[in-house]
Amino acid sequence: MSGLIQFAPRQNFTTETDFREFLYEGEAMVRGIEGLLQKRSGRHTGWLSYTLAEREDTFPSLAAGPFPADQDQRHEVKVVNVFELGAWKLSGTWVYASGKPYTQPAGIEPFVLPSGATADRVVVETKNDSRLPAYHRLDLALSREVSLGGRGRRKGSFGVTLFNLYNRRNTWYKEFNAVEGEIIENDITLMGLTVNAFVALTF
Repeated sequence: MSGLIQFAPRQNFTTETDFREFLYEGEAMVRGIEGLLQKRSGRHTGWLSYTLAEREDTFPSLAAGPFPADQDQRHEVKVVNVFELGAWKLSGTWVYASGKPYTQPAGIEPFVLPSGATADRVVVETKNDSRLPAYHRLDLALSREVSLGGRGRRKGSFGVTLFNLYNRRNTWYKEFNAVEGEIIENDITLMGLTVNAFVALTF
């Protein structure tokens, strides 16, 4: 891919800052392969998929060499199983994905605000040189389909889903702030265990 644009502030902001200076142009190389095994008949149906992928970005004015893109996720596995119990369906989905890259902080430095006051800010290391923890979760769902009759053969379904059954605290991204001369790190996480009930009508 070519002609990519990335917005990356790399200096102090002032009232005369030209933010167009923070727009870097570059290119990317993406490689990958995917495999799928699927069972489509019988009481048990489902599939197993695996994806191996790599994306490297090159922005000469931003970094000395290629670096992993924010979306670079090397491994992903999905397992889906659906079991029919008469009119009921019990399904389970397990997802695993290796960690995405992020940029580690290197330290703290002072900078001058437009008002003339000084404050601390986080200085970063090599772009996207570290990895977040792996992402994984298990979802379960129980549903039943019913016929509502009528000329259009209207149908309906209802059920319950359990998202992230074992309440895995998956990290979405990391947040770093300079507070009183120290770097404070916070993990921003995705949803934990969530229970949903649903009713759907099809016409």
